[in-house]
Amino acid sequence: GGCKSTDHNVIEAIPDTVNISQCRKICAETDGCEAFTFLGEDHTLANLCVLYSSCEDFDDDCTECTTGIPNCEPCKFSETFYGVCTVCSNDALLLSYAPPLSGQSSRMVLCDDPLDKTCQSAQVTLCPAGYHLCSHLEFITLNDKWNFSINKNHRPVGEIYCRHKSGAGHFTLGYNGLSNIFLNIDESMNCWYASSRPHSQCTATADGCDQKHVSALCCSPNPKCGNGAVDDPLEECDDGNDSDDDDCLTSCTWRTPGSSVGRYC
Repeated sequence: GGCKSTDHNVIEAIPDTVNISQCRKICAETDGCEAFTFLGEDHTLANLCVLYSSCEDFDDDCTECTTGIPNCEPCKFSETFYGVCTVCSNDALLLSYAPPLSGQSSRMVLCDDPLDKTCQSAQVTLCPAGYHLCSHLEFITLNDKWNFSINKNHRPVGEIYCRHKSGAGHFTLGYNGLSNIFLNIDESMNCWYASSRPHSQCTATADGCDQKHVSALCCSPNPKCGNGAVDDPLEECDDGNDSDDDDCLTSCTWRTPGSSVGRYC
């Protein structure tokens, strides 16, 4: 659809605009431009870019019109899941995504380095921008109806926890030893695959880069994490800050699990 033109909201109409991206860029570089409409090739005014100072009325009947705002980048259909644009970082592949759950705004996806060059301790760098490695609670809450399985050779890893004795380990899926890991099956708490946490007392000098075949279990930010109150079911702590150097991580999980909780912890 397109913005409806009034006597005062059209800033400029630019012919021979190549595509939507160019029209968006022109709008971004034009003072006062709040919205644009690009007329596609099958429109009688094809490749016209119309810049608007406001877009209060909208024309749904213009099927060859594409309207946007200057600070909003388009997302490919193949990268849009349940209305959310989800792109893994650093050329990682998006292997799968968990269906959204009613009452939960957090999302969970699985990203993988196809070249297996990323250390397990750096798997978070494969996650979509703003995402983090999932905690145990996030996984067992958000994995309902996630009908996807993955071979153990690409075993998913989540949050990095400090171990009680020394070093650190990821919350790791597939502890049962089966060849295929089913993501709709809950996994008990563990700190299995050795890793390291930067800027903490549980950095392991010898571990953290010997399991490059793993995949990254990534979760979007929980909007309630950081409000200073422990909100079920995704949180086990909440200290109201954004520091990973204290006992409660920014994923609202304990940096070091309880002494009786979790294998390898």
